[in-house]
Amino acid sequence: MRNYYLNEQCRTEYLRMLMKTLIKKYHINLSSLARGIGLSPTFINDFVSMEHRVAKTITLDRIETYLDDLYDSIITDESNANFAVIEELKNRSQEYLYEVSKKRAKKIPLDS
Repeated sequence: MRNYYLNEQCRTEYLRMLMKTLIKKYHINLSSLARGIGLSPTFINDFVSMEHRVAKTITLDRIETYLDDLYDSIITDESNANFAVIEELKNRSQEYLYEVSKKRAKKIPLDS
């Protein structure tokens, strides 16, 4: 997915935004999208409408792969159009990773 290096939460938000755009702007059928990805239409509908807070990495990978394979040129255009949003997600993802690394560093005992 464009090598943005986002954490799961930010990847979920990005994919949710992309799927909403594909459905609304490009009139992509949600059921066809779900079938192509190999997930239930109910799951995809819930995912797009934010009922699933954060998807698991394997689910995100399946969605990304399918969208990239079929809609690469559209995704490129939309990514360029939404550059500011993507940059914000990247920054939030980096902040989250920094906070996690700080917490882990505090838990590691130091040898005397």
